[in-house]
Amino acid sequence: MKAMFIRKSLLILGAITIFVSCSDDDKNVVVEEQQLNKTDVKTILETDSYTKSFDNIISEVYINNGSSGKNTECYVSEYSETGFTIEFDNCTINGTENVTGTLSAVYTSTENEIAYTVTWNDFSFGGTLIDGTRSYTINSDGEESIGFSATSNIEVTLADGSIIKETGTKEITFTFGSSLETSIYTLSGEWNVVADGHTYIVNVDDVVEGNLSCAYLNKGTMSVSKSGLIVDVDFGDGECDDIAKVIYPNGDEKEISLDD
Repeated sequence: MKAMFIRKSLLILGAITIFVSCSDDDKNVVVEEQQLNKTDVKTILETDSYTKSFDNIISEVYINNGSSGKNTECYVSEYSETGFTIEFDNCTINGTENVTGTLSAVYTSTENEIAYTVTWNDFSFGGTLIDGTRSYTINSDGEESIGFSATSNIEVTLADGSIIKETGTKEITFTFGSSLETSIYTLSGEWNVVADGHTYIVNVDDVVEGNLSCAYLNKGTMSVSKSGLIVDVDFGDGECDDIAKVIYPNGDEKEISLDD
């Protein structure tokens, strides 16, 4: 049952990450020090997308606990009393090529909660390098909802040499509904992102949310500090669209599209 729980939980977390992260670069916006634009919003939401492809591997190795050795033609897992280590040697995983490096996890679990810390060590895939740790707590109140807490201290080096750093905690809750429209996920927490010479400090006191019928977050407000400029990003009142509103300290408002 616990194995099924963690597999289901990680699959849902990966699916939510796809919706929470913006998917396209904004090639038409000039980034200015005193503005917050689509590219900035994408940056503060998307870091999870660099690790989501490997959540299923963590699930599979957890399920196979006690069977150390070569699990596929390219990666080897080794178990201890408290977790496991996976070494990758030029693998292709979930369509991602050139996966190398080490991923390790230390975990504990209770009846309805699983907690584990993942460490990436010189972990490279498709030209992207990850180093650092992320601690997860997954809990469920039964069949109606699953909650995730992810505390990160990671550094991502992209193929072009640019570096993204994230620290802090995100809380995500998924509530099952009778349809895509009523299946709701929420995001809250405090986290920092450093990228492209900017430092972003994100604070979601209440929650922002979306549903599985919409491609983007569509409700609630987060506070973002970009290099000292503090603004609110308002995702709306629940309408399914690609529009967010940036509200500046002087009361000025600017709509941005999260799509092309």
